[in-house]
Amino acid sequence: MNNRRLATFALWASIGGLVATQVWPAQFSTLVFVSSIGLAGSVIYLIASGPKLDETPLEDLDGTASVEIARGPAEVWTELRRPEFELKLDDRVERSEHVPGTPMGVGAQRLVILQEADGSRRSILTELTAETQGRHLAFKSLDNTVPTTSSFDLEPIAGGTALTLTVNYRIQKWMLPYVPTPEAFAVEYLANVKRAIEAGGNESR
Repeated sequence: MNNRRLATFALWASIGGLVATQVWPAQFSTLVFVSSIGLAGSVIYLIASGPKLDETPLEDLDGTASVEIARGPAEVWTELRRPEFELKLDDRVERSEHVPGTPMGVGAQRLVILQEADGSRRSILTELTAETQGRHLAFKSLDNTVPTTSSFDLEPIAGGTALTLTVNYRIQKWMLPYVPTPEAFAVEYLANVKRAIEAGGNESR
């Protein structure tokens, strides 16, 4: 019998002992102490010997979405390139700015501060990894909790721009129920981009 099976057996035996003390308290007063120690020890061992959350396998998830925007590629690209544009995309964004000391081109870092509904704040730090003026932008997150990459591809179309966003997460399996899929994120983000740019992307919020 391996250690985990033995600990599981001890766990159930301890629970049985505690039940017995409730039915026949006088006869099993000593068993209360023994069963309590066995129960605690078994639970601690099973937790400690089980897989840790940060050791669970990573899932690679990809998602893509596209939208048509009634503005030219040059304007759309310029807006996506501006850190301040994030202020128009999410009411939780309190501040979005270029990180001083980082390049203005590839390697530029962007710090976004969000205020959640409960009043707490969290930060998102990203880095520009590639750009082609008017055609392409790519970013990566600098947060190791959920490594994320995103890329924007712009194509001129009649009356505006076709904008495609591709998102990749590397995420632990246990986190899957708590985060949107990359595709769902891309759809929502592009809807906000379209709304902000078509409403007048160069205006301040």
